Amino acid sequence: MVTGEWSGKLVDATGIEAVVQMDFKDGEQASWQVQVRGTHGFSEPLSGTFSVAKDDAEQVRLSGVEKIANGTAKWEVELNSADAGNHAAAALLGRYQVTAEDDELPLKSGVLILWQYR
Repeated sequence: MVTGEWSGKLVDATGIEAVVQMDFKDGEQASWQVQVRGTHGFSEPLSGTFSVAKDDAEQVRLSGVEKIANGTAKWEVELNSADAGNHAAAALLGRYQVTAEDDELPLKSGVLILWQYR
């Protein structure tokens, strides 16, 4: 089971980059925060909570629905354990997809890597 605090990076298919913080509090939920990198620094944080759909030694699947200005955004995340080498104690590597009623979200789909440091 994945637990504790993780931090990393996200790269969207649209070219947007962001930093990510995720906290797996228990086997059922994970809180998250994303800050998009802009030309003048980072955006205000976007945050929410994911439900953990699957969590085993090799794979974690997360989903969540967040209220946004024009409706809701649905997140789907799939992460697999990866070798962090000497960089961190552990790594998760995967992909995400965001869908919304309003198709003007800056994030659509992309890749994500998280590291857990001790």
